[in-house]
Amino acid sequence: TTDNVTFNQVTASSSVTAGGILKGVGFNQPISVKTANYTLTASDHTVVFNTASGNLTATLPAGVEGQIFVLRKSAYGISTNDLTITPNGSETIEGAASYTISACSGVAVTLQFLSGNWYIINMAFIGNPC
Repeated sequence: TTDNVTFNQVTASSSVTAGGILKGVGFNQPISVKTANYTLTASDHTVVFNTASGNLTATLPAGVEGQIFVLRKSAYGISTNDLTITPNGSETIEGAASYTISACSGVAVTLQFLSGNWYIINMAFIGNPC
């Protein structure tokens, strides 16, 4: 379905696909914090991994064209523990079998899927840079 709303000559559109994915602007996305290894699902969007207690692994679900996830490594202070991101099956991240955020705290990566590969479309350093 598609909805259009007009406010003072500005039109915002959004639509929901058959798979239940909302597309458009001006909407909220789910966010969660994990302290253990976690496999993302299609309903996730932003996942913060607290690596204060040890290394963690974020496993991506099977990619859907255009799908976006934001993953952040945060130990609420400097941490020497890693966050390793692994794709599903034979999929890759920037052509590699996995991607690791090492040593730094407050690093976030935005990943988007296309044709068997997760692309890093943004990387942000929050707080203390590496």
